[in-house]
Amino acid sequence: MQAILGGRMDYLSEVTNIEFISLDQALEAYRTFDQGAPKKFIIDPHNSTKKAA
Repeated sequence: MQAILGGRMDYLSEVTNIEFISLDQALEAYRTFDQGAPKKFIIDPHNSTKKAA
């Protein structure tokens, strides 16, 4: 996880369908995941990766 957050494994985003989200987007992301969306949401509450929307 630290390698992903640190940007050392950006190629995994395509394979695992990773989406960085802000804390404000967490509720909607959980709804989407609960409906069966094949995504991995990573909550970045402080936008430390600069990838969260």
